[in-house]
Formats: sequence, structure tokens, C-alpha cells
Amino acid sequence: MKNYLLTVSIFLLATCAKAFPNNDTTYSYMDEHWKKAQEQNAFYKVEVFKTGNLWHQQIFKIENAALQYDNVYSDKRLKTKEDTSKNYQQGNGEVLEEIFKKGKELKAQLITKDANILGYEIFDNDGKIIEQKGYDENGNEIPNYVFMQEASFPGGLKFWQTYLIVNLNQNVPANNHAPIGTYKVVVSFLINKDGNATEVKALNDPGFGMAEEAVRVISNSPQWNPAIMYNKAVTYRQKQGIIFNVTK
Repeated sequence: MKNYLLTVSIFLLATCAKAFPNNDTTYSYMDEHWKKAQEQNAFYKVEVFKTGNLWHQQIFKIENAALQYDNVYSDKRLKTKEDTSKNYQQGNGEVLEEIFKKGKELKAQLITKDANILGYEIFDNDGKIIEQKGYDENGNEIPNYVFMQEASFPGGLKFWQTYLIVNLNQNVPANNHAPIGTYKVVVSFLINKDGNATEVKALNDPGFGMAEEAVRVISNSPQWNPAIMYNKAVTYRQKQGIIFNVTK
């Protein structure tokens, strides 16, 4: 995979150098958590340049110059995706291609380095999946194939909200003498391949026991339906806001 990605990145950089003067390309740097960084401390290098009417944002891993992403936009501010964006971080030399028109995703497909399609999904104008298919190593269609699917609580969002309302102890802040007001705790957690909530942690803490209570109720969550990627269960990160109201 590394050799393949390095070849691709060198080719793209060479092409860009021929097509555009240096002052038409902008550079920035990010750390491994995707936060802005100084060049000497960076994990990723980001190059932005224009080709025709489209803007490319290419992201390279600095340690091996491997191209990670090639995102394509119709505007210089990189707000509206257009044409085909590519994600090279799939493993085994595979590439995830996403096709956009005026910011709306039309199709996503996983392609091998030999240009064979392993799977795809097609969206309607409302972003709903209208078709998805996958194929085995012999090119045979896989029955009931799921290209990508977010983790979900059994019964859907309403059942998840009901679980939180019924099981959250709203009296915790008042019992700990919190002032009157509305408080919010944002909780980050993973839904693992088995559908269990793990690595539950509060991203902020208003105090008065609210962060601990928010973590408790999500940690005790019933089993979820795990996320699916390329027909396999995968770990999925979620965030949930928990509201506490203190009225007296």
C-alpha cells in the first residue's frame, strides 16, 4: 500500500508543479488530531490548488509523503464538493471515491488498485440510499450487501431519546446545590463492533455531578446496532448532548 500511495502522490505533485506556478498553491499543516500545527510539528501537509474550474485539497502524511485525501471543490473556500473526491486510507491499496454535484453526494464506491469495484452506494437528491451492491474477489454479487451504515439504537432516535429521558436522574444538579439554570454536558463514546457503548467520557463538566451522571446513563445503554462499513461491523464514535434543568 505504501509504495502505491507514494507513486500516486509523486505523480500528482509532478503534475501540479507543471500546471501551476508555486504561488498558485497554498500550504498548511495539521497535527495527527487534525488541528492546525507549525510545519516542524506537523503530521499532515495540506496543499490547495486550482485546476480548471475546480479546487483540489490534497492531504499528505509527512513521514512518507503518502497521499491520504484528494478532495475536490467548486469554490476557493472549499465549502462545496464537486466531481470526484478520493480517500486513500482504506488499506490494501483500495480507494474510496465519492462523486458530488453542487455539494450533493451522488455515489460512493470502493475500488481496488486494479480499478475493480468492490462495492458502491447511490443516493437520491435527498441523500437517501437508493441502491447499494458489493462483490466478492471473483466478481460475484454479495447478497444483502451494506456499503456503509451508521450505528443506530434499536427502534431509532425516538427510542434512544426515551431511554435518556427515563433513565437520566435530572435531580442530580439540584441535589448538589447547583444554581437555577440550564446546563449541557456533551458526551463522547464509541459503539464497538458488538454494539456496546465504550470509552464513554464527558467533553465538558458544568460541575455538581452532571458530567458523572451523563456518563453513567450512556455507559448503561442497551446494546446498539453496530456501524457497518463495506459489509463488516466497525467501531463508530458518537457524541450526545445531555441537558439538565435546575428550576429551584
